[in-house]
Amino acid sequence: MPDFHNMAAGGFLALTLALSTTGAVLAQAVQQVEFVAEAKISGSIKGKEFADYVLAGAAGQVLSVTLEATNPSVNFNVLPLGNPEAIYIGSINGPEFVGRLPSGGEYTIRVYQLGAAADAGTGNDFTLHIGFDAVTLPEQEDALVEGTDFNAMGQLPCSFEANVEATVCEFGVQRGEDGAANIFVTTPSGFVRELAVDADGSMNAPGLDGALETAQEEDSTVVTINEGEEVYTVPEVVYLGD
Repeated sequence: MPDFHNMAAGGFLALTLALSTTGAVLAQAVQQVEFVAEAKISGSIKGKEFADYVLAGAAGQVLSVTLEATNPSVNFNVLPLGNPEAIYIGSINGPEFVGRLPSGGEYTIRVYQLGAAADAGTGNDFTLHIGFDAVTLPEQEDALVEGTDFNAMGQLPCSFEANVEATVCEFGVQRGEDGAANIFVTTPSGFVRELAVDADGSMNAPGLDGALETAQEEDSTVVTINEGEEVYTVPEVVYLGD
């Protein structure tokens, strides 16, 4: 049984743990954790087992997950409950995820092993740091879209190697005072890619464990991730406003 540690108090988050193999569920436990902003969960997996942590969130909430493990073969994914298509794949994008939930409901954080550790039945310990709206966002002064904490919402051009039919993505943006901004782009699969804009206009993707390139095209910045796996064209007006 994993250990649960509270980082803040005042509310409750129901975390469901299911420790499974590809064949059958081996054990299941449900524990209520006092939780407002952050929680820490320690556990272990062996071989091809995986540990699922199911939590409920509201549309627009910022979910943050950081994995610490004794072996780099341990990874995690984030999936909408009951949907096998992950909105975040840790083995590709790294051990830190920050993303805005595209819709309300339950989400699974799945911890698993890859490579020799999985094949050899090796056991490894891990710790998850999970937060809801625990990430400090830029101060905002311009008007918010009603019912959200976005300063603007809309669509921007995008393309994906894995989905050649996709050409447009929905986005929400939170603007700071000095020109900095955080843009949350929802891809066709439901994955939310965060693009952070610094005060000088440079862009990065928090939590990305891969290559990112930017190029200026007139009044837009073209962001290319992993040599074209994801491409976003971000007009300047998105993060600077009218």
